[in-house]
Amino acid sequence: MFLIISVLSQKRRIGQREIWRRNRKMVIQLISISIIYMIIWIPNVVCHVIPLIVSSRLPYETATDILHYVQYIPTLLCPFMSLIGLPEIR
Repeated sequence: MFLIISVLSQKRRIGQREIWRRNRKMVIQLISISIIYMIIWIPNVVCHVIPLIVSSRLPYETATDILHYVQYIPTLLCPFMSLIGLPEIR
């Protein structure tokens, strides 16, 4: 996330439009992969924080069992996100 913010701030600071046009596809790939990872990991983090607040363990165990398998989805989607940026594929 910090990498995305630094890229956007550098774009404003330097103001070099040609370099930004060349790197736009790379930034789009970076943002899409970051969003995929955040979508997958945020529920997992929430499920590990909830038992600290609530004493019931049953919802935690059920959700954790399901979320252990969901963590593999970004690994499967990353190659497709990388292929989107290739001009030969479009």
